[in-house]
Amino acid sequence: MTQEEKGRNEGIIATEQLVACFLKPSERAKAAAKEYGAPLDARTLKKHGLREAVGQVCDAVHRNEEKMNHLFTSLDALKAAHWVLTLADCRQSAREMSLDLGLLSDGGRAEDAPGR
Repeated sequence: MTQEEKGRNEGIIATEQLVACFLKPSERAKAAAKEYGAPLDARTLKKHGLREAVGQVCDAVHRNEEKMNHLFTSLDALKAAHWVLTLADCRQSAREMSLDLGLLSDGGRAEDAPGR
C-alpha cells in the first residue's frame, strides 16, 4: 500500500468514525451532548449534513478541545471533526475573498463588502 492509499484509507476510517458519533453516540457522548446542549444525533446529521452538523456540535462547546473529546470519543472521529471545521473555515474565507475581489473588479472598495 502506498502512502497516498494509506492516507486515503485513514481519512475514510476517520470520516466513518465521525458519522458513527452522530448515528450511534456512546453513552458518554450522549451524556456530554446533553450537558453541553450539543445536537449530537442522527436527526441533526440528516437535516444539516456533515459539515453543518459538526459545526453546530463544536459551536455548542465553543470549540473547546476537552469538551470535543467528550463528544467525539475516538481519536479518528476527533481528527475528522477538525478536518471538517478547517475545510468549512477555508470555504468561508474563500467566499469572503471572492466577494472582496468582485467588488474591487467592479470599482468598489473592499471595505464596502457585506460584513465588513
